This record gives sequence, structure tokens and C-alpha cells, in this order.
Amino acid sequence: MKTQLQWNGVLSVAALAFLTACPGFTRNPATTSSSGGGSSSTGGSSSTAGSSSSSGVTDLTPAEFVPQLLAADCDYDERCAATLGRAYTTRAACDHQLEVFNLYMLSSRGVSFEETIVDALVVADQAKARECLAGLQSSFECNGNDHLSNHPTCVAAYRWRNGRSAGQSCGGGGDFQFDGTCNPGLDCKNDGTSECGTCAFPALPGQACTTGSQCTTGMCNSAVCAAYPGLNEPCMGSCAGNLNCRAGTCQFPLPEGAACGEGSCVGGLTCVGPSASRTCQALKAAGQQCSPAASEAHCRLLCVPSSTSSTSGTCSDAPTLPTVDQPCAWVGLSPVCAFGLWPRVTGTAAAPTGCTCSSRKANSATCDSGNECDSGVCDNSVCAAPFADGLTCGGDSQCQSGNCEYNMVSQQSECAAAVMCF
Repeated sequence: MKTQLQWNGVLSVAALAFLTACPGFTRNPATTSSSGGGSSSTGGSSSTAGSSSSSGVTDLTPAEFVPQLLAADCDYDERCAATLGRAYTTRAACDHQLEVFNLYMLSSRGVSFEETIVDALVVADQAKARECLAGLQSSFECNGNDHLSNHPTCVAAYRWRNGRSAGQSCGGGGDFQFDGTCNPGLDCKNDGTSECGTCAFPALPGQACTTGSQCTTGMCNSAVCAAYPGLNEPCMGSCAGNLNCRAGTCQFPLPEGAACGEGSCVGGLTCVGPSASRTCQALKAAGQQCSPAASEAHCRLLCVPSSTSSTSGTCSDAPTLPTVDQPCAWVGLSPVCAFGLWPRVTGTAAAPTGCTCSSRKANSATCDSGNECDSGVCDNSVCAAPFADGLTCGGDSQCQSGNCEYNMVSQQSECAAAVMCF
């Protein structure tokens, strides 16, 4: 099955491919809107109009190209559904998932997913950009390859603002989220002798290989990169497009009402119900009653409780996040608040009884987890400044350097200087 990311539904593979290249992105005030009612997804960044090319066609700006690219990827999934399985119940459901993920990114990082990509992307070749959009919509083969990452036309169309080219070092940290990231069409290959790798072109199905890591599919059979198996073909894991590997063969995603396991329903449905009898069910529309329970279908976007002491509420399609002291909204089983706040849940994680969006705490305040602290560090139940190099740590976020790694001499994880590969 094509790699997909679930929050309360399925995210386009285009979005996932972009997301994997942008860890740690945070608020850009110039492109994030907010109001007294909370933070709101704008569906894209503002930008000046594109200039005219020598052919007289107006150049696409990143703010114009990115939403068209994501929409074209939805068109590709719809066009290829008979061969590769449906990614979503409807074409509109595909568009809706971008709105869902924009909201998720606003809550966790302070900027929408689409704005993140607009800020990081450069349209490198205007003609290729338009060919890529047209190809996804009408002509690219329905073969299960990730065309955004691998098709020669698409990978020539755009690059990352600080992306690395073939033969350049890659990996490690950076001041901007795409520093050290290879440009489209390239993989960061690492031989294990260093924390840094080298950007290189992966091999497409049918090209020569010695190991699976050299192939876009990760599969090298008889010295040739293998394609993902198609409908009804034997499988051991991944399948072409949106197909699921079930009972040893690639099958279409499950429709509404079918018995299911996690991740096996078509996008726009969710697998819910008692553990022994879960079925694919439609996400609830705005105005329906809801609660964050594993036994019932979730909302298309947000479940908004009536008070901070309750988790029952009404589904809302308004992309607005609750602010300080308001009841947390819920997306599936996850409570969310406006960026910079933390969801203070009462009850237990398995059986919450309420939730309040709360301000994060200053250093020296008592805490149960780093999520409560401005610094992101809760040390011995007290909010504390991030640790200096050489101190023990439990994760990158606890270190001033942003790098927590295992020390073979002390045999414990310690903060250390971040490795810069470029």
C-alpha cells in the first residue's frame, strides 16, 4: 500500500512525501492568520502574482503551484482508482484531507502544512511544472510509483529552497527545516560509517541494483529493482498505489461496512467499533453528536465539546482551534488546541473526562511532562531550561543543541553538539 499518514483519515501521499522533509517547522507570523476565536487555516500563503515568461504564459509562484500540485495528486488517485484502488471515498474527500492536515500542523507547529511547503519550495522549471500537473491529471501511467518523488518531469519542476543536489552531503541539522534535505528525485544514501550521507538518484523499477536500498520501491530481485505488486498479486507488505496487502495478496481498500483492521479502510472512512467486530464507517459530518471514543466514528474535522469538563460535543467543519481556557477540540482520539497551548486532559488517556487548553508553564513550575513547559523540558517534575552538552537526556527536544545521542563510553544518552552535514 502507498505510504499514508492517518490522523482521522488518510492524507495524500503527496502531503506525506513533503512532510517527511520538514521536521520541526514552526510559526511564520507572516503566513499564519489568527483571530480572537482561535487559529485558522488559510489554505495557502499569500504571494504576489507571478511574472510572465518569455512564452507569454504567467509563471507559477510557489503559492500557486503547491495547491495545484496537491489537487493534481488527488486527480491522479481518482483517475487510477480502478487499477490502484481508491485513495478516498470521493474526490472531495481527498481535498478535505488537506484541510484536516493543515489544521493539525497549525496546532502542533504554528503554520499550516500548505504554507510550510510554499515557504520551502522553489519552482525550478515552469514548463516542467505545468507538464507535471497535466501528467498527474491525465497522462502519467497508473503504475503505483510515487510520481511526485520519482517522475523525471515532476522532479525537474521544483526543488527545496535550501535542498542538496546529487553528490552533495545530506542529513544532520540546520537552521531551516529543509537544510540538509536532498532535492526531489534524490535519496540521502548513508553507508553507516558517518551520520552524514550523500544525495544520489535511486533506481527505478527495471533498473539494476545490488540491494533494496538502491531502489525507489525498496525491493531488489535478481539484481533488478522490482515494482510494487498489483491487484491480486502476491505480497509481503507494500502494494502498488492504495492497495492493501491482505491474506498474502494485494487487494482494494475496504468499503463502508466491511470488517476491518487499522489502516485497511478506504480514505474518508475510519475503522471503529468493539475490538472483535470493527467495521469501516463514514466520518461524521458537521452538526452530528460526537465523542473521542474508539468505539464510534470520528468527525470529518473536529469534535467540539460543550465544556471543559466533558468530551461529548458536536462535529464542526470550521478550521478553528480553541484558545486558552476553552475546551479542547478533538480529532479522532487526539485533543488539540491553538499553537503554543497544551491540552490539559482530566481523567485518563484511555478514558478522558474533560480537557482544557492551557498556557504552558515557565521554568521552575511543577509539571508531569515536557508538553506543559515553555521549554519543552520537565526535569524531576519541574519545568527546566534545555540541557547543555554532556548532560543526560531523554530526547532531542531536551537539549540546547537539539541533539540527544547515545554515548558509548558513559553508556547513556547525552546532549551533544548537532552534526552538520553541509
